[in-house]
Amino acid sequence: MTVVYVSDVLERVLDAGKTRAAVRNHCKVILRGVPQLPETELEDCLHYIAGKCMGYPAIWLVEQALDLNEEDIGSVIDRASGPLFISLTTSVTDDFLDGDERMSPGHMMLVYLLIFEALRRPQWFFGRQEDVFLREVYPLIPGFVNEGKPQPEPQTLARLKRMAQAGERRIGAFHETIAHAMTCDRLSPERCNDLVRLAGKFGDWCAQLDDIFDIEVDIEAGANTTRPIALLQGRHARLARAIAARDVSACGTAIQAEDFQSELIAAARERLLDLRDQSEQAGYKRLSDRLTAASERVEGAIRATRRKIEATRFVPEMAQPMTV
Repeated sequence: MTVVYVSDVLERVLDAGKTRAAVRNHCKVILRGVPQLPETELEDCLHYIAGKCMGYPAIWLVEQALDLNEEDIGSVIDRASGPLFISLTTSVTDDFLDGDERMSPGHMMLVYLLIFEALRRPQWFFGRQEDVFLREVYPLIPGFVNEGKPQPEPQTLARLKRMAQAGERRIGAFHETIAHAMTCDRLSPERCNDLVRLAGKFGDWCAQLDDIFDIEVDIEAGANTTRPIALLQGRHARLARAIAARDVSACGTAIQAEDFQSELIAAARERLLDLRDQSEQAGYKRLSDRLTAASERVEGAIRATRRKIEATRFVPEMAQPMTV
């Protein structure tokens, strides 16, 4: 049985192991005051949740953009604790709603501990932080509520692509809240807004990568408004019918086709290079260099991960979903 996490793939592509470890270590603060008995179990649950891509990639991006050293990173992570902890709660609930068998009472208890710790932060709703949530996160609510529900009428390919773009905001919007908290007291409002927007686009790209790994799971769930599935539906009417029927096996050959996967890889790499160019234009040289390096690793990472998924995906009893 092969279990693959997009957060693990991102760590390798971004070379973000130190940042991910720093975020995991920081998140241990939520366990203060927890009685000793369940602490070990909660630490294991927290290690998993705190390493998810709803948190550390946003911090990695700001770290690179501002050329922070190891001493700086601790203080800016602390500053962003409120949005970081709330963002990570979405990973827990996402796994729970997906019916992930690995979810335990310990994981669900982390939702409360993360919220309690976020509320301890005095800057939580000071200044413009609330505005970022209202503007970027609240518009996502209808999409979360309606995901997987039958559509009242057939969707055109153009509309599916627009819906797919909107769906990517589920990571990008939360990345913006984290980036804002990290930078609002370090940069001018204009410079802060520019970096927040870049973090949002980067989060959208992380969601695109996740969607590439989630094709089969999304088809089964009826969550068909992603870029890869929209591309698949546009290839042939029979594929559109199979996707509407949630018939993964009928799509297997098309999903594994070299030209289809090459198109997905090219789109992901092109988007990452566009972010590289935007970073360079904004004067974030270190970030630009790191994104260049990531763009050189992303194809191999996608191909290797897809091979792992496909090796077990079409053996029903061994199938495992990707998780954020």
